[in-house]
Amino acid sequence: LRELQAERAQDAATLDEAQKALREAELMEKRFLEVARENKRLKTDLAALEDEGFWKEIESLQKRAEEATDLAHESKETLELYTGAFPSIDPPLSLIERLGHFVATAAAAT
Repeated sequence: LRELQAERAQDAATLDEAQKALREAELMEKRFLEVARENKRLKTDLAALEDEGFWKEIESLQKRAEEATDLAHESKETLELYTGAFPSIDPPLSLIERLGHFVATAAAAT
């Protein structure tokens, strides 16, 4: 009877180890799938970086941003000039301030 109990205890320990190994294998499989998905996404991102059209679009956006900054700067200066030349005009202080902030932020980024 003791021998059977010992074998049963050994079987229970072996079963616990097998269940632990199964859980670890399942976790590894899950992690593998996550890494495979991330790898696929990174490969797609890398392919986009090699796409000539992508870089042309980036350059176009940069040029438009520079033009927008120049226009904002000129608009701010013009508003300040007109409000200084015509004191009866109620200056749009909020707009002038926002244009100044936009220009300053763009200048700091370059």
